[in-house]
Amino acid sequence: MPGYSDPGFDTLALHAGASPDPATGARAVPIHLTTSFVFESSD
Repeated sequence: MPGYSDPGFDTLALHAGASPDPATGARAVPIHLTTSFVFESSD
């Protein structure tokens, strides 16, 4: 994957003001594509 040395305006605006998480170094909140379901019974 090539490195990007000159991010565009949209990328800069999206990440503006966000500091990396000190514990993990993550720069953005992860997106978790999960859900839960409710069933009438366990049968």
